[in-house]
Amino acid sequence: MVKHLPLLLLFFLCFSLSPSLNAQWLVGGGVTLGGTPEGRLGLNVKTTFPITGRLVLGPNLTFFAAETDDTQTADTKTQFTALNLDAQLQFDVIDNLVMYPLAGVQIAFLDFETDIPGLGTETENKSDVGINLGGGGRYQFLDRLSGFGELAYTVGGMDQLNFTFGVLFHLVE
Repeated sequence: MVKHLPLLLLFFLCFSLSPSLNAQWLVGGGVTLGGTPEGRLGLNVKTTFPITGRLVLGPNLTFFAAETDDTQTADTKTQFTALNLDAQLQFDVIDNLVMYPLAGVQIAFLDFETDIPGLGTETENKSDVGINLGGGGRYQFLDRLSGFGELAYTVGGMDQLNFTFGVLFHLVE
């Protein structure tokens, strides 16, 4: 996770300098379940800001829990991180409830570290690009606080289904 900290900082710097600062800008995070067919738990950091009336950009970054596989011959640790650059077309359903389909691009990062007793440690880093398709909703339950939920499937080298839920803080109105 520390390795990807510069990416996270760049991510928020780019979107904090958005020209639409007079619009509704949301930032927050939550929990993601997915990442692999076995399912991993991840921490999600998210921001959303409008481009036009109903078109919203919703980029997010998810750090999935590291997975360790210990055998008699080697110990392997796998870390998975996903950067999603999604667009949402939002529809007001009822008061304070917004639903949206989403589509976008995922850039996935896989880091492997294998420790072989007597031979040392070997590391490998991989990345892959996929297409996100899904939908979600956001309910504003306080003046500056909303809850959200999203279900997205990534088509590509890292095929996966992710369910994310969390809270978003309204920074600008």
